[in-house]
Amino acid sequence: MEFNRENSLHILLSGLFDYAGMFPPANRSFEEALRETASFRVSISRPWMLASDIVLDTEHTHKLRGVNLGVYGARSPFRVCVLATEDPTRVLEEVGYITHKEPPAVVTSIEVKVSPASVAETLEHYGVFCSTHGTLLCLEPNLSLDSWASDLSATVATLQRSPLRPALKCRLTGPTGISSERFAAAIIAADEAGIPLKVTGGLHHPVVEPARYPFPMGFLNVSVGVMFHRLLRERVPASLLEEILTNQDPEAFTFGSQLGYKDLRMSLADLQKVKSASHFSIGSCSLHEPDEDLTRLFPTW
Repeated sequence: MEFNRENSLHILLSGLFDYAGMFPPANRSFEEALRETASFRVSISRPWMLASDIVLDTEHTHKLRGVNLGVYGARSPFRVCVLATEDPTRVLEEVGYITHKEPPAVVTSIEVKVSPASVAETLEHYGVFCSTHGTLLCLEPNLSLDSWASDLSATVATLQRSPLRPALKCRLTGPTGISSERFAAAIIAADEAGIPLKVTGGLHHPVVEPARYPFPMGFLNVSVGVMFHRLLRERVPASLLEEILTNQDPEAFTFGSQLGYKDLRMSLADLQKVKSASHFSIGSCSLHEPDEDLTRLFPTW
């Protein structure tokens, strides 16, 4: 299937996923994940869904040093999201090395867990590298805490002041996963501040299907909700945004010459505009499952 600029579903999906196949529930080995991401050009029908080739923690970024990516058939340049799981000095040593190896890798993002108190220091640590290399810095506060509302507000305020234009990162499943209510608040806060957004956790299926999957939100739900709020703002209040995020009906969406959710409509031009205005991507442990589910639920698109 080729990318179609006149199809709203294709525009919505373009560059949406950062492949995180080494993480649960996929749990691929390093070598398996490299082989799989290299195969996406021929093994999925929508290879243009891929934004970054792989998400790696610092341990596996180190392993990338000695790897001839050509052996796996990887594309060049190889695009890596780095999870900063160690001291910033160590992380910067690793990302600096892989950006200068032959062939070099492109570090598309560095993603760091933060508290409101550590945001400013984190921005200072990574600022020079990110501004020099055009790398997106994604900061993930723990919004599962009772203090989530004040933590979200403080984090977003600091991100908004930074010339780096860093992204807010949200996690939707696992011990620190957040509810649709909290995620809706995070979307609204990010839009009001004009900052990018990164999401991860349980988003490898398009819509909520309780009989099939245990996940509380789907990647189409999230993507459509983000795009409509970016365009319409107060016309998509938190209550409607939560509804979109947890939607269980594939027929609530319309695609083609416009994007729709029930009575909401967006032109292709507006979709292109809001999508390009600010970064938005999803970390997913699979691209085959999104591809297969889209074929099953939306066979004509």
